[in-house]
Amino acid sequence: MSQTEEPWSIFTPLVRESEMKFGYVGLCWMLVACLFTALVGCGEDNLSKGFKKANEFNIQKIANAYRMFASVNKNVGPKDESEFKAFFSTREEIPKRLGLSKSDLEDLDQYFISDADGEPFVILYGQRIKPDLDYSALVFDKTGADGVRRIALACSEVIEVSDNKQYDRILAGKIKRSDVPAHVFGGGGGQISEETENEVVQ
Repeated sequence: MSQTEEPWSIFTPLVRESEMKFGYVGLCWMLVACLFTALVGCGEDNLSKGFKKANEFNIQKIANAYRMFASVNKNVGPKDESEFKAFFSTREEIPKRLGLSKSDLEDLDQYFISDADGEPFVILYGQRIKPDLDYSALVFDKTGADGVRRIALACSEVIEVSDNKQYDRILAGKIKRSDVPAHVFGGGGGQISEETENEVVQ
């Protein structure tokens, strides 16, 4: 390629040949189709990465599944572990959204175990929530690691707690504004933005 030659000029012969073969209109449609395919491919890739990041840890998978259950059951979570596990197989898209395969459904117990402490999660069953729009605590590490226990909320956030009294209070259903990261209140929780830090929000 000469120094004055445009870098995309290598495609000129191909474009000319395609124009002769398919005509100008056909060439335009072909280019549009190629562009659409590329954009769709990028979109699927980004979507896949988003699902993967949102389900990186077991606590995220279980909390996301809880929210999905509530969203199709009048905003009420599963009544117990048995009903919850059965839900994973009720719709084909559920395991896909959690990054699970069909074979994973045969051993769901492994996902109900914390990858932080190796113990079963503490799950607050039967809660009435607004999936992604409130701050109800759903899933808890029982012991945690390095003095920290994680708690997954209905607003898709996972918070870390090191104070035992704070953990017990949230477990009892009394979560405060100060427990929730500040950036969360810019989303669905904007309706409680005037509450004080010590006000119980759920």
